[in-house]
Amino acid sequence: MKALVVGGSRFVGRTIAERLLKDGHEVSLLRRGASPAPFPGLKEYLGDRSRPEVWRSLGGTSWDLVVDACAYTAEDTRLAVSALKGRVGRFVNIGTGQVYLVLKDCPTPPPESAFDGVLMDRPEGGEGGAWAYGVGKREGEKVLFETPDFPFTTLRLPVMQGPRDHKFRLHAYVRRALDGGPVLPPKEKSGRLRHLFSTDAAACAANLSGGLGKAYNLAMLEDSVTLPELVREVFRILGREPEVLEVPSEKLAEAGIPEWSSPLSGSWISFLDPSAAVAELGFKTTPWKEWLAETVAWAAADLAVSQEPGYERRAEELRLAATL
Repeated sequence: MKALVVGGSRFVGRTIAERLLKDGHEVSLLRRGASPAPFPGLKEYLGDRSRPEVWRSLGGTSWDLVVDACAYTAEDTRLAVSALKGRVGRFVNIGTGQVYLVLKDCPTPPPESAFDGVLMDRPEGGEGGAWAYGVGKREGEKVLFETPDFPFTTLRLPVMQGPRDHKFRLHAYVRRALDGGPVLPPKEKSGRLRHLFSTDAAACAANLSGGLGKAYNLAMLEDSVTLPELVREVFRILGREPEVLEVPSEKLAEAGIPEWSSPLSGSWISFLDPSAAVAELGFKTTPWKEWLAETVAWAAADLAVSQEPGYERRAEELRLAATL
């Protein structure tokens, strides 16, 4: 199979390219070229994907599979569709569960059909950026749904976990476990979670059959894991005695502890039901304790763990913990 991955230097796109290569396919990358080649020797098309001339550089090449891991606006997707229409067997759009979180009345978990709901107004302050991201991804999906005879599938992903996560979300918990704890997640945001291992997302994107013209939610199949349970497992993986203290958000704010000290407690984290993907695509996932062990090992060895945002207020966390 001849495959093109749009974006393949960092996390999900790179993991998809790795999976395609492992399966013996002919893989090319379209990427900005801001970082060293992740796969020396692979054919690469370099440049900003938002520029039409970059898509023209593909020439008349046809592809069995194109996976777009870095489309963020309607124009991003429109350029891809214009360049590839009639020359691709399947186009896989890597979407996000945030397409639901920007709705006024978002059910939990949202079915794929909830996409057609009414948008909320843009929030003020820092949450506006997360809202804009979700809206931009929605607009890109709309381009696909509105293009006749274009063979696409869109995969809506939750929080992704795995080595090379460039958002370093697990680092906050790994660093606090390594220094002996405790971790203080906000009590109101410590409910159930459904993340997804990047390797499982890659396997799905690389081996799709069926599902043309449709969207699917992906997430880990276990649905009874809470954030405190996940963090306690991080401690155990690192050989530390778990110490997780759930604290009301108001008390954290009074102590000067920023919200991003627990990045997996944010307001813009989707909780998705993958049942349609299981039934129609044969979607499977790795048990969460397995992928967590692999990701923790990577994070513990990663230099960025020492630069984790929010850790500069660690002294305030420890003072608060001593009063609980």
